[in-house]
Amino acid sequence: MQHSILDRIYIAFLIILVASFGILLIFVSYYTRQFMLTDRKNTLYNEANLIASQTIAAYNTGEFSKQDMENIFDYYAGILNADVWYVDEKGEIIATSDSLSKAVNSAGDAVIRKRVTGSIYEIFPDYEIDKMFSKTGKFNNTFADNMISVNVPVTITFLNTMNKKDVRRAGAIIIHESTYQINNILRNIYSVCILPCLVIIAIAFIFLGIISHKIIRPVRRLSDVAAEYSKGNFDVEAGINTKDEIGHLADSMEYMAGELSKLEDYRKDFVSNISHDFRSPLTSIKGYIQAMKDGVIPPEKQDKYFDIVLNETNRLIKLTQGLLELDNLENYGPYLKLGDFDMVDLITNTLNTFEMKSEKKNVPIYLNNHAENTIVTADKTKTAGFL
Repeated sequence: MQHSILDRIYIAFLIILVASFGILLIFVSYYTRQFMLTDRKNTLYNEANLIASQTIAAYNTGEFSKQDMENIFDYYAGILNADVWYVDEKGEIIATSDSLSKAVNSAGDAVIRKRVTGSIYEIFPDYEIDKMFSKTGKFNNTFADNMISVNVPVTITFLNTMNKKDVRRAGAIIIHESTYQINNILRNIYSVCILPCLVIIAIAFIFLGIISHKIIRPVRRLSDVAAEYSKGNFDVEAGINTKDEIGHLADSMEYMAGELSKLEDYRKDFVSNISHDFRSPLTSIKGYIQAMKDGVIPPEKQDKYFDIVLNETNRLIKLTQGLLELDNLENYGPYLKLGDFDMVDLITNTLNTFEMKSEKKNVPIYLNNHAENTIVTADKTKTAGFL
């Protein structure tokens, strides 16, 4: 199936637009996601420090029981829609929020696959409790959905036996929050961006169609004109008068058509002239040979007419040689081989070729020359042709 230039322009433009919007959307979504992840991590760090300040010291001094601490964890887990863990300095998971039914994933299911107990090292053998860091993922398949997990080391201050303040490590607070909210925001961004993108594409295609038709219409016109030129109809005009590249092309085609028309006229004139140049000597040769064969010319006069036949034959040879030298044509004009010759002698030979015709018609031909010879500088073959 043949596709027009307009179809190719549309397809290429559509591919470029879709690719551009796709790259832009990927770029924006990636950096938006990174920004939101960073923001949520900072928020969870602050929340973890707040939870630690309200629970860990009180738990280690005996003011809070494990159940009291888990109740506070449940409170913050419900507000944050997250899961809160406390891990002591040995890695034992002391308390967790009861968030199995509160933290949800993108499908609306609980994000925690199972209730965790025992040691954090059973989940991550190389877990670093004493460092503040964050992870994104399923926390080694503990969760069914991707989570933002932050680890905040906890220290407590107490009075030692010498009644001085001392600081010791007390484990870490770990908060896990589902990435569902971030993913949902990104999906909303996608849905909001799709409609404007489609509108922009539609508007762009409308303007592209208007511009393309202004370009394609004259191109199609030039194609039709070229087809007419190929048929030999050089009188057809493109009718394009714009001052752009298309207009210059149309002018060039019309100029080419004019030159081809001149060449065609020259070809016709050339064939007509060549036919006349060949017909005259051939007619003379045929006439004299036929006359000598029929006995019209007596034997004692045949030498004279043999010379005429030989002269006409040489003339034909020169005409044939001239055809082989058409490469010397310049600006549709033949190259003249100038030389000195006797004009009277050339005219006499020409008159001799018409002697039999004039005798048959009783039309006498006389050469009235005032000099025995007249030397001229010209192309002898061409001069004989028009004589």
